[in-house]
Amino acid sequence: MSKKPPQRTIPLDRSAALELAKRKPGYRGICKHCGCSEFNACTGLGFLGDETCSWANAEQTVCSNPECLAKERGPVKMRGIA
Repeated sequence: MSKKPPQRTIPLDRSAALELAKRKPGYRGICKHCGCSEFNACTGLGFLGDETCSWANAEQTVCSNPECLAKERGPVKMRGIA
């Protein structure tokens, strides 16, 4: 008889989830920038503000919220036009 893997717990409270993501880098299922999860997704996104975020990477550690993507990418360097 095989053992079931232990269940991972994702807090519903964003601040608790964000704290967990900071304590355990790479914790799958919590955005490391805002603390959202599949159970508590970012809202008000999209052209009409009626969309929620989704995962922006395969590791499920960064969501598609533009603010989180900007934090992940870092500052954007503008190139001059020649």
